[in-house]
Amino acid sequence: MNNSLHLLTSLKLYLVLLFFPVFAFAQADIGVSNITQPTDNPGAYSLVQVVVTNYGTNAMTSATINWSVNGMQQTPYVLSNFFLGAGQSYDLYIGGYTFMAGQDYTITASTSQPNGASDTNPSNDSYTVSLSTGGGPGPGTAGLDVGVSAYVDPLSPANNYTFVEITLTNYGTIPVTEMDVNWSVNGEVQVPYRYIGPTLQPGASIDIYIGGYFFNSNATYTIEISTDNPDGGVDNNMSNDGIVHVLNGALDLFNLDAGIVSILQPSLPSSGFKLVRVRLKNYGIEPLETVTINWKVNNVAQVPYQYTGPSLASREEIDIYIGLYLFSTNEDYFITSSTANPNGGTDQNMNNNSANISF
Repeated sequence: MNNSLHLLTSLKLYLVLLFFPVFAFAQADIGVSNITQPTDNPGAYSLVQVVVTNYGTNAMTSATINWSVNGMQQTPYVLSNFFLGAGQSYDLYIGGYTFMAGQDYTITASTSQPNGASDTNPSNDSYTVSLSTGGGPGPGTAGLDVGVSAYVDPLSPANNYTFVEITLTNYGTIPVTEMDVNWSVNGEVQVPYRYIGPTLQPGASIDIYIGGYFFNSNATYTIEISTDNPDGGVDNNMSNDGIVHVLNGALDLFNLDAGIVSILQPSLPSSGFKLVRVRLKNYGIEPLETVTINWKVNNVAQVPYQYTGPSLASREEIDIYIGLYLFSTNEDYFITSSTANPNGGTDQNMNNNSANISF
């Protein structure tokens, strides 16, 4: 009887040990499943985009994405107040880097602290990509891979009918002779252009006219252009298919123009550590991908917040937490916040950069 009881207890313990790792791994399990931008060495400043995947069974609301370039650690991206369901993936810009032409690069990105806890399966946390020296195809771009690499003309709107010129590039590893070029102006779909040669060899580019449009010199136009159906097949890397170009004819708009609309929190004096929240707005024409948010409390500079997405379209706003501060009810406070370096460039209108609050 004792032997039977011992055998039954051992069997139960074995089953617990057998299934516990599977159960544990299925809970908090998140990782970087791909690095989609850049796919080759751009020889210039470029945003870095990754794909974050929830491999577990629990929804993820926060995580830290660590990344490095050639072994040098970059500023981690903290993903918070976000919902990523079980089995779902999300494309995320985690920062930017200035790549030098003629050099090889290795980018590694990995996740940690899913939902503020330890990842139960670290084996799928990390992803690494190598960028070729010559700007050739990177991982995942073999085969059919074409796209619009540049917008050429017109550079400003005029009161006449103007042809639109772009640059097509074969990013893939096989020649391409035909493709569709789709384009729109301010969301209005134009007649697609059918490219039928000459044949584009791997790495080759060509400038072509895709059609015309009547532009008004006092208006602003957003032109979206992308490729499709290379040689009747499926493009293996759609991340480089298209571009967006803005023609600025309105005098009240600037290409790069970001600012703080208001400081939302805290709004009343109270003691203890309090989160500081601001409303960021893209006043400019170009989509706002990155910006530095500086802030001070009683003229004492705090650690700047590096905003790296999500991308804000022209005139779009977002409320974000930029830091934490220890307040006391026995003091008066004056908080200021301002933006700098939108998309790594110079803000062209500094009149709307900052906001303040006092209490």
